[in-house]
Amino acid sequence: MEYSPSGYSDTGANLKTRINILIQLGQAYSSQGEVAKAREHLEQALELANDHDNLATLKANSWHELGIIKLNQGRFQDAIALFQKSLEIQRRLGDVQAEAVTLNGLANIYIQQGKIEKAIALFKQSLELQRRVGNVQGEAATLNNLAAIDVQQGKIKRAIALFQQSLEIQRRLGDVQGEAATLSNLAGTYVYTEEIEEAIALFQRSLELQQRIGNVKGEAAILHQLAYIHAHQGDIDTAITLYQKSLNLTQRIGDVQGEAATLNNLAFIYAQQEEVEEAITLLQQSLDLTQRIGDVQNQATTLAMLGQLLADKKGEIETALNYLQQALDILQRLQSPDAETVSRILDRVRRDSYPVVGKNNKRE
Repeated sequence: MEYSPSGYSDTGANLKTRINILIQLGQAYSSQGEVAKAREHLEQALELANDHDNLATLKANSWHELGIIKLNQGRFQDAIALFQKSLEIQRRLGDVQAEAVTLNGLANIYIQQGKIEKAIALFKQSLELQRRVGNVQGEAATLNNLAAIDVQQGKIKRAIALFQQSLEIQRRLGDVQGEAATLSNLAGTYVYTEEIEEAIALFQRSLELQQRIGNVKGEAAILHQLAYIHAHQGDIDTAITLYQKSLNLTQRIGDVQGEAATLNNLAFIYAQQEEVEEAITLLQQSLDLTQRIGDVQNQATTLAMLGQLLADKKGEIETALNYLQQALDILQRLQSPDAETVSRILDRVRRDSYPVVGKNNKRE
């Protein structure tokens, strides 16, 4: 709820309470995709904390949350600058636990930029800090992050070992939500190695835990993953049913980013089934959502899918080229490795639509 106490004064406990609530409101609006409102509340929190040395921790928290918003918008350099401001305060205060969290955030940015070695170094720094202060829950989360990189690099045995270490910690702590997340990540590893039955079993165990603790967002994410597996096995009806269940849950809780991702995957299925109009409708819905919340990375994915579909199935070349160019511009700005793929698609659409006439085209 919005907080505006009568007779409030910017001093002492009242001030600290007000700043905390502003930060929490910023987090809440951010999770609902209300980016402008989130930024407004976080900037208010910063302004109130700015001249008070005893509120430096709250200032660091505000910088951190603003950094997350910039990260979600794909504005990586801005996000790094904000995380660094937060990190500077945390180190000055000796807040090791908060420093470890911020190092994880910075590492995630470098992963998205493809700077994997930099990310690994930061995750290892974070892991060392978590172990030093005995934050075993944070240790488990960081082990998960390192394992995910190992999967991407094809180091499967080491990834599974790290996931298992994380699981042991979470079970010992009774951290059901953490356990469910790790089981899901482990399942994704088995999808990668095409051990599908093992993957499904792990996803089902994770789903049961998510449902038990009422984590609707986690439940929706796992239904999404199970739908993906069924789609790739050719079980289209089951995949669509699972995607629809996931979509209903994301819409119910206002998870705009999750909703957009599920709309994209449903669109892909309909496109494969030659239900082109339905696919385009779903992609347009997804595009509206990603533009609204400033999620430029997923926006680029949707633009690329729309462009390819309009070119190959509808022959709407000018619109398709416009969408593909927008996608390429975003991906190049993000320094994403996907930029090369979209560039090839763009070149193909141009070449197929406007063939070059020259000596190579002459009949001998």
